[in-house]
Amino acid sequence: MKTKKTKSEEVANKIKTMILSEKTLLPGERLPDERTMAIEFGVSRTSIREAVKMLETSGILVIKKALGIFVAENPGVSSDPLHMDCFSDKIKIMRDWYEVRLTLETEMMRLVVENASDEEMAQIIALERAVADSIINETGDFIELDRQFHSMLASSTHNDVFERITASLQQSIYYMIARTPHEEFSNRIKENALVQHKEIARFLEKRDTVGAMLAMRFHLLLAIEDLEYFPRHAEKF
Repeated sequence: MKTKKTKSEEVANKIKTMILSEKTLLPGERLPDERTMAIEFGVSRTSIREAVKMLETSGILVIKKALGIFVAENPGVSSDPLHMDCFSDKIKIMRDWYEVRLTLETEMMRLVVENASDEEMAQIIALERAVADSIINETGDFIELDRQFHSMLASSTHNDVFERITASLQQSIYYMIARTPHEEFSNRIKENALVQHKEIARFLEKRDTVGAMLAMRFHLLLAIEDLEYFPRHAEKF
């Protein structure tokens, strides 16, 4: 016998569907205030408050004091969804991580070529240039822009599973490791992104499937090679 869902659970499910499935609410977007949502969903403000707490606990919403309720940047993805931080051999787990990406993201390029709209392709090109600018001029957050570039690629496949897997992978060790103060390693990953992102974007813009797949494969193979320069004494990210 099924237990009847409470009003707050029903609202939480509706909001979650709007974010994860319908995508009428996007990452980083601000939700209406409690009173407006109560009217919109036809429930009390208490039910809205409880629904928001549920979604905050599951990592789908973020409450910012004095600012409001926002969709999380990676809705539903925890800070370390694959529990990679428990592995002591950071170099090995990074290599394993890149090998998984090598398989997934190379194939993703075929779907981007086939499914990306012209607007999405323009966003990919713009993000590639933003990453390059952050490296060349040492401005902005290179790691965050790099994350956005790969996220946009995943989103442009129009494959929801690829998009969720990519978000989970991004939340794991790379973006912590990439912030290591070790200069040579940091310079290498930036040089890789500067050159290879441009190649990936160039082939995608031409809708060249083979070229884009090879460019992504080379990008990730270089990243594996660059692990030789990761400081082996680093025990924590």
